[in-house]
Amino acid sequence: ASPNPFNPRTNITFVMSQTQDVHVAVYGLRGELIRTLVEGQLVAGDQVLSWEGIDQAGRSVGSGVYFVVVRGEQDSHTLKLTLLK
Repeated sequence: ASPNPFNPRTNITFVMSQTQDVHVAVYGLRGELIRTLVEGQLVAGDQVLSWEGIDQAGRSVGSGVYFVVVRGEQDSHTLKLTLLK
């Protein structure tokens, strides 16, 4: 993710080895879902997603550590983000 730490926005980049269904979401330290970024199919290649530090309801979240989890059909990756306000 870049920038990281961030305020108010960060770009999350990753590469898909093949077209597949994915779930990309941001979680809090206690494992609570903060925001779903993608739920569906992404094509093979470079991917760039943005998160503006807002939750599912469109509210700004507070400073802290968050985790982005990218789950594909065959793989899962977790990235730690720090939001500074």
